[in-house]
Amino acid sequence: MRIDNINIADLIDNNKLTINEDNKEAKGNFGTIFNSAVRLLDATSLAEHEAQQIQMDYISGKTDDMLAVILAEQRAQTAVAFTSQVISSVMDSYKQIMNLQV
Repeated sequence: MRIDNINIADLIDNNKLTINEDNKEAKGNFGTIFNSAVRLLDATSLAEHEAQQIQMDYISGKTDDMLAVILAEQRAQTAVAFTSQVISSVMDSYKQIMNLQV
């Protein structure tokens, strides 16, 4: 049984996106941030797919490891919750930027 953690550092390319600790400003171009978001969505989709596959294997009798089913489902739920929070934060930031008066 293989258990992988979702490593946020792997989802964001640290060479192109840096955070200034003094004022917590993200520095990077839009493409870098967009690609990081796409990788996050791909990782979430993969976690959901793996959970579904393990559930189907359990239902069909290919495996009897209930712990693997529970862990895969929890991992997928955590990935979805994290992705949802990231999307919410991005949308809030977008709304704030659009409300700026220039």
